[in-house]
Amino acid sequence: MMKPTRRGVVVFALAVTGVVLARLFGPRSLDAVAVPAVVALAAGALQLALAADPSVRRRPLSPTFPGDDHTVSLDVEGGHGVVTLDDAVPEGAIASDPTATVLAPATVSYDVRHEHRGEYVFGPTTVRVHDVFGLFQRTTTAATERAHLVYPPVHDVRERDVLARWLDRGRSTDRQTVSKLREYVPGDSPRDIHWRASARWPDSLLVAEYDADNDETATIAASAPAGAADPMAAATASIAVALLGAGVDVEVTVRDGTASDRMAILSLLARTDHGRPAVGDADITVEAHRSGTVTVTADGRETTFEAMRASRAVGLNSLSEQTDKSDRWTEVIRQ
Repeated sequence: MMKPTRRGVVVFALAVTGVVLARLFGPRSLDAVAVPAVVALAAGALQLALAADPSVRRRPLSPTFPGDDHTVSLDVEGGHGVVTLDDAVPEGAIASDPTATVLAPATVSYDVRHEHRGEYVFGPTTVRVHDVFGLFQRTTTAATERAHLVYPPVHDVRERDVLARWLDRGRSTDRQTVSKLREYVPGDSPRDIHWRASARWPDSLLVAEYDADNDETATIAASAPAGAADPMAAATASIAVALLGAGVDVEVTVRDGTASDRMAILSLLARTDHGRPAVGDADITVEAHRSGTVTVTADGRETTFEAMRASRAVGLNSLSEQTDKSDRWTEVIRQ
């Protein structure tokens, strides 16, 4: 539905006032005000009436880690006139101005950062179409909702006794037989980077996964009380990535499900909430406490995740989508 803007209301008031005064005192001195105002109102209303609503498409968002910056982009196509977009930003996201005025076709972008893991839904987008004079507008809502995953932070894990059996088994992996290549993920060991394959793909950093001599899987069960899901997810993700990087097959079970692939594990841990998984015995148990301490138990040994982890979170401000390949290699080498 077309409505006048504040500017349109002012211009309409000037036009009405000009017409009234012209009838009372003569048109000569007021034609310069009344006639242009009436023409502008008529032209603006006609332009907006003929203008179609533009389509808005949200570009996919790659998963990130807490503290990483990423860009939200919306493509505006079709329609005529001036378009103002106002994107709905989820609670917990730190965003630059999600409002922009453009002439279609155009792309609207703004930067976002998340400080905590989770699934964040962006959208819908409020679309306002204006005439060129800014006198009238029509407002619609574009269904552009799309979820964005923020993985839990992944910390370097020292080779403590509690994981010795699994890490030692991982070292026996046949590193001559590559089972597949995949995109580098923060926390991967630099020794697994396939430099030759990465050199063929300028925009990618590829990691080799090798055939394991032992097909036994290390099972991890993680639980947390209310308010302690975040440290549980970070500890579980760090341990799983460390074991996967050592060539050990891993299966993670939490209250919300089970996952064994690296991306699936991180995605599950990004979404999971507090609770206890419905699983029996596990090789490794991760249990968070209300105090924030996380206990890790394996092979009859118990320690805290704080004692296992290094001081730096690998997933924090590590690999943004805009980082070029040379910077990414430098970051990996520093690890």
